[in-house]
Amino acid sequence: MGVGFGRAITRYLAAMGEIRAESAFDFKRQRLVVVNFGAMRRIRDNMFLYANVGRSIFSDEGFAHTYAGVGVKFLLVRKDSDSHKKESAASVLW
Repeated sequence: MGVGFGRAITRYLAAMGEIRAESAFDFKRQRLVVVNFGAMRRIRDNMFLYANVGRSIFSDEGFAHTYAGVGVKFLLVRKDSDSHKKESAASVLW
């Protein structure tokens, strides 16, 4: 279970965050609570670069985990559709 949020900072840059909890089916083993933060940048009309970093704030293993990720997203749009050209990066992503 988790919750995420995001906010456009500029037309081409958005910030995001997430708090997520995981556990085994009985909620007594393999419990983990993670906090993630990230940013997404529009590079071209249909290409986005994103990066995130996170840290576990609770783990049954007894030590903290650090998470990091980087990636590229592609937006596939038909050529005859002009509706996406007027949208900002944040409205397309969220």
